[in-house]
Amino acid sequence: MNFDAPAPAKMAPLHLPGERVHKTLLAACRYFATERWEFLATVEAQSRADCFELFVILDGSGDIHWQGQPVPYQRGQCWLIPAASEPFSFQPEQSTALIRTMFRTWPAFLPSFARPRFRKPGLLKLFLLSTKTHANDALTCTR
Repeated sequence: MNFDAPAPAKMAPLHLPGERVHKTLLAACRYFATERWEFLATVEAQSRADCFELFVILDGSGDIHWQGQPVPYQRGQCWLIPAASEPFSFQPEQSTALIRTMFRTWPAFLPSFARPRFRKPGLLKLFLLSTKTHANDALTCTR
């Protein structure tokens, strides 16, 4: 490992399509993918069959509707959604920002339009080392 190497250039986060929600891909590797979601209105979601998801509420409050029951969420809480669970929704009382992390194998996290961006050697590593969040100095992924 070369600690004297220059710092990699910062890469812009990748904006993802989403209905009623602004989604940004912050980091992805073979072990996990992390997105930031921001929304003001109800967001419908479906857990994936092949991975579980962790939601960290950065800001806002409201209810998560799952299995017909509303459960309140607020800033600072973490919610683990099991793989292959029933559809659920976030119904915000105020503007909400959260981090969503999905744990499964690479490269299925990335939408097909984003995959060519990460094919060059070292590009994924640069992206991971330069991505900033409020909670951490940098998101990293090790082999």
